[in-house]
Amino acid sequence: MAIKPREVKLKDGTIHYRFVAFYKSPLTGRRRKVSVTKDKLTSRTENAAHRELDEIIRQRLAIEGNNIIDISLGELAEKFIIERAQQLKQNTLSNEKIFVRQFVDYFGSHTLVTKISTPMINKYFRDRLYSDKPISNSTAHDIKGHLVALFKYAINYGYLTASPMETVEIPWKRAIPYAKKIENKYLTREESSALINEFKRRKLYHYSDAFRLQYLTGLRFGELAALQVKNVLEKDGQRFLQINSTLTILKSPIRRFISDSPKTSASNRNVVLSPEAAEIVKRHCVGKDAEALLFSYNDATHFTDQRPLDITAANSALRRAAKRLGIDKPVTTHFFRHTHVSLLADLGVPLRVIQKRVGHSKSDITREIYLHVTTDTQQKYDQLISKLEDM
Repeated sequence: MAIKPREVKLKDGTIHYRFVAFYKSPLTGRRRKVSVTKDKLTSRTENAAHRELDEIIRQRLAIEGNNIIDISLGELAEKFIIERAQQLKQNTLSNEKIFVRQFVDYFGSHTLVTKISTPMINKYFRDRLYSDKPISNSTAHDIKGHLVALFKYAINYGYLTASPMETVEIPWKRAIPYAKKIENKYLTREESSALINEFKRRKLYHYSDAFRLQYLTGLRFGELAALQVKNVLEKDGQRFLQINSTLTILKSPIRRFISDSPKTSASNRNVVLSPEAAEIVKRHCVGKDAEALLFSYNDATHFTDQRPLDITAANSALRRAAKRLGIDKPVTTHFFRHTHVSLLADLGVPLRVIQKRVGHSKSDITREIYLHVTTDTQQKYDQLISKLEDM
């Protein structure tokens, strides 16, 4: 039962209108009140308020009466994304939107959530993993995480009593042998040099310098693309980079912005620069104001006039260059980050120091590369030691 709205005066003096409705709770048998507030009193806002009140009561009755609310997959996804937008960083949210939209498109937006079963989701993953354009095991793992969150949301708001994701068994592809898998995650010194020189040869210095800096520092590409002149600091004659943000690119419409935090809390760090890295950074600071990006596709000196580096374009350029050079690895910008880890491991730098430098509190891939490289190095020294008797 709804009653007429009443005026509510806010602290700033503006007048809003509070719409109230009541329902009988199946949990207590008593009458309970719900309300929504609008900034205007028109037929449009009044109708919207009544719809919102009806939805709130519908959800309350379902939760308090332990009943299930019928909802389509499309509606669930829309509500889920609205809530997640308040919880996730933009780049994570962007990926989640893509994965959820693909899931909705596969089953159809009008499909009732209660009709989606575990076998149906198993088939979804099978179709995605073994289609003409298959996804990787790692992508399937990421998708599963987002779908778990989607169905957990459905339970929390009374659309389901149990998640079909609980017993999902993804038909994983045959794993690549361990050593080969790890070796294909980073580059040798020779491969790195060949790729960087290829971009120099083509006079694509924004890429050659950016990739070389990744190689020398282990920065994520998003962190590198977000570097501004003000992030270059110097203390006691030592130059370093202050990493506290990442560049996020959103589509529809396309827009770019620098986040107010990096990927994780462990990513906040200062990265000491080697002489060569310091020289690259210095070269890209010349003539620019404090807010300007170090790297961009054009030579503008002010942030508003710059065209920031794009990770999708950078990865495409790398794949083409690797193909021209005969490098049989699925090269991405992240390979230079992994290569930095391998270089430090080869120098004998402790794992905890490497993790702090690259901004990882815990990373399986960093640990695997470290163990792989240090094992190879130990075997090389063992072979040298075995030759002592021949000297």
